[in-house]
Amino acid sequence: MKSRKREKGDSRSINFVLLAVSFIIFGVLGIVFVTQMELQPGWTWEDIGDTYPIELYSFETEDINNNGNNEIISYADIRGTDDPEYYSTIQYGGIYCLEGSNGKPLWIKEYDGPVKRVFQIMDISGDGLKDYFISKASISPNWKEQEHDGTISYQPKILPNLYTNQLIDGNNGNDLLISTGDGINFTNFYVHDLVSIEDLTDQREDLIMLESKATEIIEEDHTWFEYNTSLSSYFINGTKTKSIPISVGDIWEEYNVPGLELFEYYGNPHLLYIGKGSLILFNISEFNFLEPIYNFTFTKEIINFAIIEDLNLDGISEILASRWDGNMSLINGVNGEILREFPILPEDLILEEVNLDINFEELHSAEGDGFSYFLINSVINYYGEGMEDRIMQVYTFDLTSEHVTWEIIKSGTDVEAETFVLNEDLNGDSIDEIIYHERYEPLISYSDVRRFTILSAIDGQEFAILNTEYFADSIITKSDIDGDGKKDFAISGDDRVIVLSSSKPRGLWLSSAFPLGLPLFIVLAVLLGIGIIILILKGKSVSYHRQNIKEHKLTIAVTTLAILLMTITFLLFLILMNIFNNTLVTGSNNTNIVLVFIIVTIIWYGTLPLTAALFNRFAPQFAYIFIKLRDLFFKISKGYKNDIIVLDLGEKKEIGITIQLKRLILPLLLSIAVGFYAYDTLTTWFGYPQEFEIFGSTEFFDFMVGYMLCCVLPMILSFVLFSFFISGNYLLDDAGIVYYRENKKYRQPGDIEPISIWSQSIIKGIAGLSALLTFGNFLGAVDFSGFFEIGEGGAFGIVFGLLLIIVMFGGIPFLTAFSYILLAGEVMELNVEKNIQKLFGIMENNGYDTKPREITNIYPSGYESPKSDTPIEKENPDASLSD
Repeated sequence: MKSRKREKGDSRSINFVLLAVSFIIFGVLGIVFVTQMELQPGWTWEDIGDTYPIELYSFETEDINNNGNNEIISYADIRGTDDPEYYSTIQYGGIYCLEGSNGKPLWIKEYDGPVKRVFQIMDISGDGLKDYFISKASISPNWKEQEHDGTISYQPKILPNLYTNQLIDGNNGNDLLISTGDGINFTNFYVHDLVSIEDLTDQREDLIMLESKATEIIEEDHTWFEYNTSLSSYFINGTKTKSIPISVGDIWEEYNVPGLELFEYYGNPHLLYIGKGSLILFNISEFNFLEPIYNFTFTKEIINFAIIEDLNLDGISEILASRWDGNMSLINGVNGEILREFPILPEDLILEEVNLDINFEELHSAEGDGFSYFLINSVINYYGEGMEDRIMQVYTFDLTSEHVTWEIIKSGTDVEAETFVLNEDLNGDSIDEIIYHERYEPLISYSDVRRFTILSAIDGQEFAILNTEYFADSIITKSDIDGDGKKDFAISGDDRVIVLSSSKPRGLWLSSAFPLGLPLFIVLAVLLGIGIIILILKGKSVSYHRQNIKEHKLTIAVTTLAILLMTITFLLFLILMNIFNNTLVTGSNNTNIVLVFIIVTIIWYGTLPLTAALFNRFAPQFAYIFIKLRDLFFKISKGYKNDIIVLDLGEKKEIGITIQLKRLILPLLLSIAVGFYAYDTLTTWFGYPQEFEIFGSTEFFDFMVGYMLCCVLPMILSFVLFSFFISGNYLLDDAGIVYYRENKKYRQPGDIEPISIWSQSIIKGIAGLSALLTFGNFLGAVDFSGFFEIGEGGAFGIVFGLLLIIVMFGGIPFLTAFSYILLAGEVMELNVEKNIQKLFGIMENNGYDTKPREITNIYPSGYESPKSDTPIEKENPDASLSD
């Protein structure tokens, strides 16, 4: 129980202090948010990420929409899975043209099979934009089960020699027809590589490709394909002219050997072919088409190759090749002969016991300096041990020597580390920088972090560190997206494309990706300053006693519990989203949910004292609104005598806990009805899903953003919006204001009822029914099983998911109502006498009689009732009968 205090003082001090606390909360939390959250310019495209088990490959193409930024072509290849039951179909492939500045699709072309290759070729359609040659495979509708080292995996089964190789328009993705065969398909064989010859008007063929006929080889323990590969030439109309057998054996899609390149040879482009054991330069002039210029055979098998700068200054570029024995070969571009060889891996490496993969890429540097720089990624898998070494090195070399300028070696059973070339000089030394990509496990994190470090390949200087959730299968250089004049980069992962600025990440308030950051910081700083000033000026006017705390223990307990649960949820969710270790990327799923969650949570904290201040400050004005409304309805209903009466509550100064709890019911129902009705309506308008299947999927992020924006935020704001209704009714009860109504015509007792009951009855039934229906509909529509996907590793995930469900969907709606209303009610109770006097003053100024009356004697004390109103005793008409 608690009693109303009649202490003298200005009740505005409490309101000002609460307003100051609200400003300080907004200022402090907001400033921490905008200064500590790093936002990186960029974009992500994740539209089909959870629908198919795909891997995306990407490359930069032309500026199709003429906005000054080159677009990205990405294509989808179906890959393996360990959860085949999740995917209803695996017969899918697609090509996506993504707008280079924001990732929005300009066009999408989807197929019933995986897209294995997309090659940019000349402009065929005549619209000034280059077009594309694509190779699409056919696969069986069911997964193929495979077992390796006791582990079962599921892979798509490629149907051999059932490929579709066709042309599509680069402007819109439409099919381009040819005049042979079925009007679409060049060949049914797999096309591993292709080059196009730009001039369509000459008599030469236009496309030269490596097409491979597959033969399935079935052995006891596994099945594989042997490819008969031919160098074939076609006119753009589909006519095939030559097919030169060139190799027999297996082909790995991820390797560029065998491969084709256009090679400048004494001022003219010719065709360079490099296979595992040979290098051939083919003449592609009109009169000697596909005649060899030179043919060189290697004694050691080649893995990969690249054309590099001219080192011997003979006017012809050189060729660098990596070999299966761990050595590099520098090849003379003039005749194909080896200029020099040098090792890049330890000499004691026993090749029979390891699986070796060596990829490399040239770093562009100043021309004519006699040096070449290249990046090497070597992966050594030790058979039967599950161990691997990843060796990342930057070499500089010339015709006589080589040395390592940068090196990182990672060893272990599950190593994820690779280095890529940025193709941009950031420090002015004329040498490209590199991007080192690694996975690491932070201390405070539920999941791993993928870190991208941009650094100098010469001295290791770090230019930027980006911590993301995105795994990189490949990285390509992208034209500038943030206007800093430097090239940026794009990541292709399992199911998404991410473009990131190469600049150093900056806080929200200074990031170019958030132009409102600095003005927002200034506004927050001003709010913080105003809050501190108000608190200093008005805080000393507010006094409290230890006894007050004991009397308000219900409010303190509920508010503390609400704040505690909100804080725990806040921290757990941020840990789950890895916000303490991640760099926010503009427009990504992770960024959207983090920003929305933090903003809504800050609003929750800040509006808690603000709502109490509004309730207390405007309660008299809000209460008077309901008095006027009741009076208006009296005037409309002319069949009643009526009056507004102030009851004399005497010494009744206590409010019981039961009454306190009853006061919570209507606001609770009202907030739930508003929140979940808004959720049902707004999610439909804005396209947010109302369910999800996989925790951490795109659908999950959209679901959580929709819940926070369309349900929790309206629920919080409902207390501010309906403060007039709630606080006004509370004060009407505390002031003892009722109405009297008596029917003029019909014989029946008059009614005396609190105005608050009349006003609440308007929406009480609707709010209660709406709350039950909307909350029940929400619980019935959402499949919470997705939250327990994070618990596959054990009990921690189950407990974590259960806690999120309870707090997110039970705690926030109910405890928000309890904490907001209890705190506001307590503040009002501290100033109830002042607010009552304010209300009486407003009523008296508008002609209402505020003299307190007793319910058994509605006339004020000392008031004589008129005789005309006094009942007259009449003689009993039946009295004579008694004589």
